[in-house]
Amino acid sequence: MKLACRLMAALFALLLDVAAATQCSANYAVATANAAATDAGIRILAMGGSAADAAVAIQMVLCVVEPQSSGIGGGAVALYRDARTRRMSAFDGLAKSPSAYDPESANTAGFAHTGLAVGVPGTLRMLEIMHRRNGRLPWRVLFEPAIALADGGFDISPYLGRSLAAAIRAGMKPSEWLTDGAGKPAVQGVRVRNPSLADTLRAIAAHGVGTIYDGLAEQLVAAVQPGGRMTVSDLSEYRAVEREPLCLALRQATLCSFPPPSYGGVAVLETLGILDRTRALAPSFLDLRFVHRFIEAGRIAEADRMNVVGDPDTGSVSVRKLLAPAYLKAQAMRIKDNAVMSDPHGENCTASDRPPEPSTSQVSVVDRWGDALAMTTTINVNFGSWLTVGGFFLNDAMTNFSPPSTRHCSANAAMGGKRPETAMAPVIALDARSSVVLIGGSAGAGEIVDYVSQAVITLMAGEAPAQALDDGHVSTARAAYADTAGEVELEPGRAVAQLRDHLAAMGHPVRTAPLASGTAFIVDRKGSWQGAADPRRDGTFAASR
Repeated sequence: MKLACRLMAALFALLLDVAAATQCSANYAVATANAAATDAGIRILAMGGSAADAAVAIQMVLCVVEPQSSGIGGGAVALYRDARTRRMSAFDGLAKSPSAYDPESANTAGFAHTGLAVGVPGTLRMLEIMHRRNGRLPWRVLFEPAIALADGGFDISPYLGRSLAAAIRAGMKPSEWLTDGAGKPAVQGVRVRNPSLADTLRAIAAHGVGTIYDGLAEQLVAAVQPGGRMTVSDLSEYRAVEREPLCLALRQATLCSFPPPSYGGVAVLETLGILDRTRALAPSFLDLRFVHRFIEAGRIAEADRMNVVGDPDTGSVSVRKLLAPAYLKAQAMRIKDNAVMSDPHGENCTASDRPPEPSTSQVSVVDRWGDALAMTTTINVNFGSWLTVGGFFLNDAMTNFSPPSTRHCSANAAMGGKRPETAMAPVIALDARSSVVLIGGSAGAGEIVDYVSQAVITLMAGEAPAQALDDGHVSTARAAYADTAGEVELEPGRAVAQLRDHLAAMGHPVRTAPLASGTAFIVDRKGSWQGAADPRRDGTFAASR
């Protein structure tokens, strides 16, 4: 059956008859942050496409309909599990600092919204690698859904409407295509078109990613002026990188996530590894003891990653020691049910200057062959740098470096030709037979670590996906910073917020904070794929029937 399916898909690709669907299996699924992106992914999978094909189509649609969160002007990381070879790959397409980058740029007024904050974008280069290795459909076909939306128009979604309003309040002047035609910012329900982006996507579809890294290079360089250090050479020399995933054996499964420059991956795995080695306790985020343990484990993991994680291509040390069984057991023994541990951090090297804002997007896919993809993609904080070229926004990824005043004690110190750290933590879990049982990740800045950890815990405990992703959040992301040391965040208006006084009585510094999340997960339930996307955004889940 699998051989016949491969032959049929290859035949369709050769004939370019992509309107018909190969029906070798009826078990594939997609979860994304936007209904149009989910629909595009399902359409590609129905046509006989792979998870890699779907990822390309989904990202292009997100660039159109969710421009505040991700796009071809940003960076992305992805885990890809090839069902045939059982190989797990980690693809790094994070934005990279220009070779002549000056760390003191971060001291410039309004830094985040200038060309100084723009890194060399990597998302397209990463997608190119994945498609070459695992794609089944022609590259140009994967752009058709996005081009149709950019050309024909789409309605501003609730999440895009809120994000645009927030950016305008912060001082952003909206691009003309994000207005209502009368010069006013578009609001939810207004139909907009982006013909400039449609033209850019047509060119990439026809001529490949060189359209951006060569053809539009001079325009990109001009867009980051005055002051930007990115050059045509920086663009032409950018390469996505394949890295070795981080994996950890837990009681129920082996969980894999993304390695450095992500600190999110190691922090998720360490948090769950520590919890796995505490005394047995039913996982419930309404249970005071369990939430206390989750907080303590998260604080330890945030402390451990603080001065270790950086770009491995520039010499940062290995984080695998943090996941060693003996180390995890020792850290678990520090957690006491009736007391809050003393500050686990030692010297704090980073200031809390990156509050959570609308940003980043999660894509989770499994195809009919069983290939699985978990991709987290971003242009960084809401609408990135606010600068545009070719109809798309450019990232402000350079804000993810440690501030210049603290670089003496951080592996994440800024320098030219370096990828800054990220909290993005896509995950794929395997059962004892090495079969994929969970695919997912989250948006949400530093709180990504907690969003992903919490979702994995509740989903692996058997909770229904929609309920698991709607549960109230607990976060330790701010605990790692000097001016919020030890602080715990609880999502207001949710049941978990009822624990605030009890946690405070134990000694936890607690506050409520909007925790918007952006999770998207797919899980195996008795041989059938189920899933959900965070209801706080516009996400949807779809599966073949």
